[in-house]
Amino acid sequence: MNFPILKNLRDPVKLLVFTGVAFLVFDISYYFMAFTLGTRDNTCLLGAGLTPLNIIFSVIISLLSGLLVTGLMGIWKRKSGRLLSGSSGGIGLLFGGMTVFCTFCTIPVITLLGFSVSLSFFTTYALAFKIIAIILMLIAAHRLNRQLLGECSCDV
Repeated sequence: MNFPILKNLRDPVKLLVFTGVAFLVFDISYYFMAFTLGTRDNTCLLGAGLTPLNIIFSVIISLLSGLLVTGLMGIWKRKSGRLLSGSSGGIGLLFGGMTVFCTFCTIPVITLLGFSVSLSFFTTYALAFKIIAIILMLIAAHRLNRQLLGECSCDV
């Protein structure tokens, strides 16, 4: 199979951007996990979000974010029309980011977006939101890959 989204990383500039974006996203996630409130045993504790599962999830999200940015750079360089996959990757990053720290902190953000949820919604379904976030970012990477191959129609 042909993966031009990964071949983008052969370019030193794109490899540097990939590394920078991945480190930036991971550093932000690590800060939220380590220095903000998290839930453990139905209590809100400082740094409770710093768990092995959250760290692995943050690494995956960080790598996918870097890959999406370099893929978008490849499409922008080709000037091959509209960018079709940026929204699903952004939504995936947003969903994933809201699962690594305390729900009491995410509730004001969610209500500003117009959603009303219970306080335990994100902690109860955090694993489901993490899976959805990774799937959305993989869909975005797949669509970017197809667009870089020239297989994707831009007339949506």
